[in-house]
Amino acid sequence: MWLLLDQRSTRDGLEAVLPGVEALVQFAAELGQRLRGVEVEGVAGALGLSRRLHAVLDGIAVDDLERALAVTAALERVLRDCVDRLDALRAFKAQLEEGDPTA
Repeated sequence: MWLLLDQRSTRDGLEAVLPGVEALVQFAAELGQRLRGVEVEGVAGALGLSRRLHAVLDGIAVDDLERALAVTAALERVLRDCVDRLDALRAFKAQLEEGDPTA
């Protein structure tokens, strides 16, 4: 922002800089709202969080993260299949309890 002010203020006057400053203020406000929504306190909190994530994730190989993601996705598929099978068993049980001859 200060570079923007410095570059344009001497050439075009402060009026030319105003739209850029307004856009920065709006961006900062929207970013603050989004960060509060995930319980991060402002830009400083986001930068701190970013530094902590980098410190943790930089020590983990990308291949390891990709393998963990693949295993997690496979586990999710298995669990979804289990849910589908349990739903089918519940429906079958309900038919048996109702005495439905088509079961």
